[in-house]
Amino acid sequence: IYCKNLISDLIRQIAKDLKSKRIITVKPKVTAAFHSPLLTKIKSEFREALNKIHISDPKYPVLKNLDGEIYQNRDDIINGLVDQLDHPVLFTKIMNRCINENITDYYDVSLRIRFMKMIDWFQFNSDHDDQAKSEYSTN
Repeated sequence: IYCKNLISDLIRQIAKDLKSKRIITVKPKVTAAFHSPLLTKIKSEFREALNKIHISDPKYPVLKNLDGEIYQNRDDIINGLVDQLDHPVLFTKIMNRCINENITDYYDVSLRIRFMKMIDWFQFNSDHDDQAKSEYSTN
């Protein structure tokens, strides 16, 4: 318990320091060990389940959460979803791609409005403050 409290206090202090630099932090509501090695053992079962679902090749560009690249076909979608189980989601890669390619119309199909708000905030601040862009950049 002491260690948990120590880590929580440290995370709160980091969030406070980031806020003073105009960097937004959000405490996620976590219900399971998504995007962590704890889910590696279910990848093959998840792949089998996805293979039973009708998934078409994308008609429109869809960016992967893993690397900001575009899904090319059904197999790429399945591989991306399976890899997403035990890999971190890199929203900054997606945001950087949208900004660098001047993408102004985008839709979050994950039903998470928060991502759209994040990218709007990022776009606004990068237009008005080069430092904000460099602080979020993953390049």
